[in-house]
Amino acid sequence: MKLHARILIVALAVALTASAGCDSMAKRMATGFNRKFNKPSWRQQVAMALDRDDADNRRTGINYMAPNTKPDDVGTLKLFALILANDRDPFVRAAAATALGMVGNADFAGPVIEALTDRSEVVRWDAARALANLVVDDAVEPLIERAVADKSANVRIAATQSLASYRKARAVRSLLQLMDARDLAVRIEAHKSLVEIYRMDLGSESKHWADIATRDIPPPLTQVELDAQKGWWRRFRDKRRRLREQNLAAQAVEDQADQEDFDRRHQAARDADAEDEQPKRSWWQRFRDEQARIRQRENPEDDEPLELGSLAPEPTEYIRPGERLPDDDKPADDQPTPPADEPDVPDKPAARPDTDPMGPTGAEADEPTVPQFPAAGDDTPQDMETVPIAAD
Repeated sequence: MKLHARILIVALAVALTASAGCDSMAKRMATGFNRKFNKPSWRQQVAMALDRDDADNRRTGINYMAPNTKPDDVGTLKLFALILANDRDPFVRAAAATALGMVGNADFAGPVIEALTDRSEVVRWDAARALANLVVDDAVEPLIERAVADKSANVRIAATQSLASYRKARAVRSLLQLMDARDLAVRIEAHKSLVEIYRMDLGSESKHWADIATRDIPPPLTQVELDAQKGWWRRFRDKRRRLREQNLAAQAVEDQADQEDFDRRHQAARDADAEDEQPKRSWWQRFRDEQARIRQRENPEDDEPLELGSLAPEPTEYIRPGERLPDDDKPADDQPTPPADEPDVPDKPAARPDTDPMGPTGAEADEPTVPQFPAAGDDTPQDMETVPIAAD
């Protein structure tokens, strides 16, 4: 539903502006709506900023990344500084300078100051504008030099505007000199910068500001005073942004406390598991141990542990199979002898190894046998043997 609403808003905006005869404005509005509602992810933005083949893609990626970059995001700021110093396209370098000025981290003012001497006018212009937010003492002299001697009027105007952020006596003297500059736009911007520094308007001519250099420069405006100078819509938007940042900070503190509490509980559980070296017992083991404790409470005299060794038989008490135990009333070496009148039984003859005394078994029992007679001329008496007849 949100997507359809966005598409409808874009279509209505394009239709209204086109009906009014402003085709270029319609295109800009459509581009702005499309960029806002179809914003790529952060990974896609970084990939766009590092695109080697398409300079417009790199510039668009930097423009996407700049509003979402925090002053403490050193990695992204280093990427902007690297692009500003090495990119071959002037518009990409200008976008990187604008991004550094938008973030406002004064530690990265060095690459922007070096960009004031870039061969491209658009890079020098955006670098001069960016130094209005990157206020460092090293930027005063380069800005004065650009405001006085740069070949481009746009660069001179941007440098004159940025000098209003530098409340130094050297910057005030330079602005007084620029009020007599040959370019009218530079004179106007110098007058505006002096009004912003001293918070009063003594006139548009340099003679009205002749003794201003002897006065003390007032401190910069506080945040309350700056908010009072804004329109109602900007004040409302800034207040909403501050409240959102405060809520996010409070939520971050709460999340951190919850995470610490979870880690503490998890560590306590792990310590408890480490102390319990015994494996978890089943219900039957717990029941058996409980019954043992109950019996111990009922019979406190049986508190000595039961020795299993006392119940085990001695090694001499083991009985081997076929061994006869001695009588209790006789010594072990006095064995009974057989009676004398018992006749001796002769030993039985051993069975022949090649015959079975029990006779043939299995399939051999069903086979008919024939007698085997001795060979001719052999008068030695022999036992008659039978051999099975082979089946046809």
